[in-house]
Amino acid sequence: MGHRTPLHWPGTGLGLGLAPRRIYLADVPYGLGLPYLLLLILQTSRIVSFRYWTEVRP
Repeated sequence: MGHRTPLHWPGTGLGLGLAPRRIYLADVPYGLGLPYLLLLILQTSRIVSFRYWTEVRP
């Protein structure tokens, strides 16, 4: 298992909605690391596109 910081619960993936925004791959079991990273990228892109459609465009 990877390093833990006081800001994160063990197994950050279990408390995804409750955990702090900064999530490190070290907090995720290695087998879940890649799908979790993809999910994080997907969520980020959705937030960015949402902001684009609501704020940038009139």
